[in-house]
Amino acid sequence: MRWCSIVAIILLTTICGSAFAQVKVVDSTGKLKPLNAADSSKTKKKKTVYCDTCFSPRKATIRSAIIPGWGQVYNKQVWKVPLIYATLGITAGIFVVNVQEYNGLREAYKLRIDTIPGNDVNIPARFSVLSANSMKFYRDEYRKNVDLSVLVFLIGWGLNVIDATVSAHLKQFDVNDDLSLKIKPNFQPNGQTGVSLVFGLKNNKGKLINMDKILNAK
Repeated sequence: MRWCSIVAIILLTTICGSAFAQVKVVDSTGKLKPLNAADSSKTKKKKTVYCDTCFSPRKATIRSAIIPGWGQVYNKQVWKVPLIYATLGITAGIFVVNVQEYNGLREAYKLRIDTIPGNDVNIPARFSVLSANSMKFYRDEYRKNVDLSVLVFLIGWGLNVIDATVSAHLKQFDVNDDLSLKIKPNFQPNGQTGVSLVFGLKNNKGKLINMDKILNAK
């Protein structure tokens, strides 16, 4: 049963990892469009604007915390919802199976170690061939699996919340042709020359920031 829990963690980790690749751009109307569409439009360049109201990380976080997958639906990433519920469903199924086996072995162990030989007939057939020590050993193992499945379920729920939050933050990045990296000569007042890297970034108001001036000012 433990390998199934590990698979569940890997599925949720994959979902979160894919969030870092979801960078979108918005046009002047506030509508989302694919990144490749913005890069391929060389003839007709539409100015993109920073949209800080399209996706709220806070709303995405709260919704995923209440109902798994709700934040992903809010972020328009519905394809993640089946993966989330498959992971949580597998973990919940493992929990139920382990609880049932644990309860069965616990009762069988009690019947095996009591002083009434007639109670042995009440032991389930699948446990009747086990000795008292074997019942105790498997009972403890299933108890550990119960605790592990609960832990994996909580981790999966938490990763679902993290994924929704990160995806909502990434959807606010402004990706357009104004973001650039240039190399230009740098002449210092003392006569020294060199090469500087100029980063063109935009703040939340859409104003282009010359990082070279900021660094030289310091």
